[in-house]
Amino acid sequence: MNHRYFYDWHKLTVCVTSCCDQKCLMCPAPLEDRNTLNRSVVTELIRFAAGNGFKEFEFTGGEPLLLGAMPDLIDMACQSIPLVQLTTNGLRLNDELIERFARYRNLFLLLPVDGIGETYDSIRQVRGGFERFDHILKKVLNAGIPVVLNTVVQRRNYHELYRIYTYFSSRSILFHGFPLIEHLIGNDRERLCPDHAEAMLSELGRIEDAAVLGRRPAPVTRRLRRWYEKRLHDTGTTMHLGARCPVPFRNLIVTAAGFAIPCWQYGWRLEE
Repeated sequence: MNHRYFYDWHKLTVCVTSCCDQKCLMCPAPLEDRNTLNRSVVTELIRFAAGNGFKEFEFTGGEPLLLGAMPDLIDMACQSIPLVQLTTNGLRLNDELIERFARYRNLFLLLPVDGIGETYDSIRQVRGGFERFDHILKKVLNAGIPVVLNTVVQRRNYHELYRIYTYFSSRSILFHGFPLIEHLIGNDRERLCPDHAEAMLSELGRIEDAAVLGRRPAPVTRRLRRWYEKRLHDTGTTMHLGARCPVPFRNLIVTAAGFAIPCWQYGWRLEE
């Protein structure tokens, strides 16, 4: 069967490495095997995406900017694919890289920010990390590079989500997402429990109201809050549509170990 008639390709996500220069408390990466795709493999994946009509290409990790070849690979992707995303903790973005990435109008950055000040530093276990992140973010935005922020809702920040949102809301951020921490290997102590639900849902409700008043894209909705509440009270509920999920027909993920999977929440991964 010709895959062009079966799939409606949209996005190819490539986890170029499982190595990272941070040890975030909610992330299973420090416990995973250290794997890195070599430059030739990533080059072929970019060519595959361009040749098969993918509309978006994402570089993720681990920390992608640990790879010396990453700037050249981003150049290649930006010249052949309509939209390119770099998911990075941002702390390796120096002036040279920022200037280089600002040349492309089809590149945006997804930057994780899980707290303000000490909360950020404690989650990411980087002393002075938030101050550095905030300084780099301002440089990136001043250079005109589009940015999406991502805050993983977890035990150390569930009570200050509104503060995190409002701290960045006056800046030219494309979107600020608040995904709920998933049940992955190694993050048991950072997961939320039913006792956290009321405070977390209140914080998310305030964020939705602020977004509406500010005429900004709402990162959370009433429907999403209900789903999160259900997730906290029923640990058997996963953030996945199961057989109705459209992702396997549109998206493709290649892990740092070289495996191709349909989406991160796919059942076999959660059962590892």
